[in-house]
Amino acid sequence: MKKILIICLFFTTFLFANVAKVVAITGEALIIRDTVKLKLEKDSDIFKNDEIETKQNTKVQLIFKDNTIITIGKNSTFKINDYIFDEKNKEYKAQFGLIQGTFRTITGKIGKLAPEKFKLKSKNSSIGIRGTQILSNIQENREIIFCTEGTIEIVSLLTNEVIIINAGEYIELKANEPIQIKKFDTTSILETDENTKFLSTEETENYYQSLVLI
Repeated sequence: MKKILIICLFFTTFLFANVAKVVAITGEALIIRDTVKLKLEKDSDIFKNDEIETKQNTKVQLIFKDNTIITIGKNSTFKINDYIFDEKNKEYKAQFGLIQGTFRTITGKIGKLAPEKFKLKSKNSSIGIRGTQILSNIQENREIIFCTEGTIEIVSLLTNEVIIINAGEYIELKANEPIQIKKFDTTSILETDENTKFLSTEETENYYQSLVLI
């Protein structure tokens, strides 16, 4: 009975209190939560409004309740602006802040059930998805956004343009420069890809299944 109670408490915490969990980490990273800075570790719970800061040579991979996977590269800042995943009541929302650095996003169930509710927001862009995988390199003077799978809709907050890009394409946003959709190659995507390459999707899903089977 005691063991069952512990398991029930575990699932209550995982499914209802936190919105994500750290499935892998190398290097040093911090969570900023209610102005308090906490050390980020493997299996750390992540909550709505948490902000994550990574240091040099750091990578962090998160898995959210809907199986969205986000990898955060070195010297990056990421924030969970809002997140709801309630299949029973069909309430969904995922809004993430890409403040600075490199990020890999693989959308989960929200991307399939309510893609219009999934947004990645930076200083100069708002990214909507249609079932996809996105690599982003967000710096102070430029933003590079790659679509490696599916299709994404980007609203430039610099020009109010709406840009649709498909798998194999990317755009670069800079102030006072026209936006062009380009095909990416190994060279153009290499830095962002390497900085956000971590567990494979299969490895991450296996980790998630191990939690379910506890």
